Amino acid sequence: QGHDFKRDMEGASAADPRGPRKGIDVHMHLVETPGPGGGSRSFEAGADRLVALMDRLGIEKAIVMPPPQRAGQPGGYAYERLLPVIKSRRGRLVLGAGGGELSPMILGTPADAVTAAIRKELEKKAEAIVRDGARVFGEMTILHFSFNARHPFLQVAPDHPLFLLLADIAARHDVPIDLHWEAVPAEMATPEPLRRVSPNNPERVSANVPGLERLLQHNRKARIVLVHTGWDNTGFQTPDLLRRLLGRNPNLFCAFKF
Repeated sequence: QGHDFKRDMEGASAADPRGPRKGIDVHMHLVETPGPGGGSRSFEAGADRLVALMDRLGIEKAIVMPPPQRAGQPGGYAYERLLPVIKSRRGRLVLGAGGGELSPMILGTPADAVTAAIRKELEKKAEAIVRDGARVFGEMTILHFSFNARHPFLQVAPDHPLFLLLADIAARHDVPIDLHWEAVPAEMATPEPLRRVSPNNPERVSANVPGLERLLQHNRKARIVLVHTGWDNTGFQTPDLLRRLLGRNPNLFCAFKF
């Protein structure tokens, strides 16, 4: 607040062509590109472009993570594929993980079908993610609209038993949960523009604001970050709603979308 980044960028020292290091991008995805000969596919080129862009904009670090996925999602991938580019750019790129491992479990398991074995499996995967150096569980989601016919629609209750378990694990390791959402205070019809843009979006979506508060209340030591704040596809993610949620939940944070 009150910081003039434009002034700082214009006054950057010529001795450092990268400019001042002022920011951390807390939510970034890499896109696969064709490898040598067009056979294999790699994140290396995307990581090179990302770091070059960070240098131009004065961004010190970026947290890189897979998008939220359901089982078998086309284009989905596990975080292990990011590890080589993270390690080779240590100090600039930071690992976030869970979108390719934990998200499919939560999205694909009905709440009443959660067993002790499933809970143990999720905890095992989450612990491995932390051991591999992830600084955030992400990208997770409770509601993700589809924006084309090949893009999946994802929805799950925020207070799903596996989300509550993940909150306990996140609290134990002090690793935040990066959460994609759309604000739905009460069950509602999916906005018509979203129905037109993709046949994957259902006619109606379930309420998630009450469930989000139950997730936040479950373990106050679990920090949850609502990502893409300022991007609203339901019309209900208003400053008033966010102000109320932030005021009632000290473990809730927002990351802005630019």
